[in-house]
Amino acid sequence: MSPLQPDALLGTWELASFHVESDDGRPHRFPFGRSAQGRIVYAADGLMVAMLSRGTDATAPSLSLETAHHASDRDKAAAFDRTLAYSGRWRLDGDSIVHDVDLALAPGVVGRAQVRRVTWSEGPPVGLTLSYTRTSRRGTTHRFVLVWRRPAA
Repeated sequence: MSPLQPDALLGTWELASFHVESDDGRPHRFPFGRSAQGRIVYAADGLMVAMLSRGTDATAPSLSLETAHHASDRDKAAAFDRTLAYSGRWRLDGDSIVHDVDLALAPGVVGRAQVRRVTWSEGPPVGLTLSYTRTSRRGTTHRFVLVWRRPAA
């Protein structure tokens, strides 16, 4: 495995899998389901955008972008639970990538750096794994693992 170069990240990546490993021995969890969808784009100008989704819900109302604000509070809350999105500047820092967030669905993330450890696989297929850990109030360490692949042509 060769060291990751910024040019290798440029472009679009699609989510292959997202799971959470816990140090207390529980089975892996899938926060957006086993068939989560996502896309992350790294641009040469240093900007990035990421979006993850549980996918579409056939029971959700069919609204356009222009009328989505008319959805019920319940439907809006459900959409929030199914979606994660943010954007900002990106940079490599050793074996990590830092996303300096300036726009986000969750306002508390704005202005905060999201640091992800990078594992690079030259493939085939070429793969990018971004991971990070969080410790719960109970002291359990959770490792969030997102595996990305280049979209099929």
